[in-house]
Amino acid sequence: GVNEMTSELIRLFAAGEPAGGAPVQDLVPAAIVGGVLTAAALVLGAGHRSGRVTLLTRLAGVAGRITPVPGWAALPVLLTLGSLGVALFGFYWDVATHIDDGRDAGPFANLAHYPILLGLGGVALAGFLACVLGADDRDRAALTLAPGWRVPLGGALLLLCGSVAMLGFPLDDVWHRIFGQDVTLWGPTHLMLIG
Repeated sequence: GVNEMTSELIRLFAAGEPAGGAPVQDLVPAAIVGGVLTAAALVLGAGHRSGRVTLLTRLAGVAGRITPVPGWAALPVLLTLGSLGVALFGFYWDVATHIDDGRDAGPFANLAHYPILLGLGGVALAGFLACVLGADDRDRAALTLAPGWRVPLGGALLLLCGSVAMLGFPLDDVWHRIFGQDVTLWGPTHLMLIG
């Protein structure tokens, strides 16, 4: 009867495992990798600003020859375009994976999350490089951080947006631990990543 059908529906809906976030043993290596990559970027940036490292100047020169803008703008633009392409590929793959397979066990249980993370990291890195390279006198919207160091406003915003998107990954894990799995993409941490 109706009670048997109701019991069967409840059993079917309760059978799925809720997404409770990543296991702690996965979070520690991810934090270490993130810390090492951040430290490497900061060392590269400090080396460039002090004049001891010329890699960014050379890369910006190559990027400036590829595009019709100065190298300090061209390198971050090219890195951003490539990074957004990688993140978009990962996003489409992730959506298709969730349509086919449903929920995943956490942020590192789904291979599609890796290109998203790589792409968003590239956007943050592009903003960081724009700030490190600085702007020349032609950029009227540049922010002056120190004497002789003008940061392009677009680069500062790119760094901010990329960093907020990157924060979406660990915060998404916290969100799922507290509230369970989202039914749609419109949870606050997903909006941080997509935005």
